[in-house]
Amino acid sequence: MPTGRSSGTSSVGGAPIPFPRGAVTAILESMRVIEEQRRKRIGVELVPAFLAWAGAEGANQATVTAYASDDAASGLYRSHGFESFELTMRRTLR
Repeated sequence: MPTGRSSGTSSVGGAPIPFPRGAVTAILESMRVIEEQRRKRIGVELVPAFLAWAGAEGANQATVTAYASDDAASGLYRSHGFESFELTMRRTLR
């Protein structure tokens, strides 16, 4: 019987990373609201609609990606229960 707890762990740099058995992840890859429509709570309505759809389709977790410098997006996602999970870094080569 699933308990919702991690069934195993891996580690990166000594820090454990849980991988729940049976995870089905819905990925909110890109959501943009055109500038003239911002601050009208459109994103506030879209995120729970996405989560409801994902749950109805069998997902038991969701991920979202936002630019690190986009405080508004990060705040929106955090207000819907998202937490930091991984870090992507980049650098220019020239």
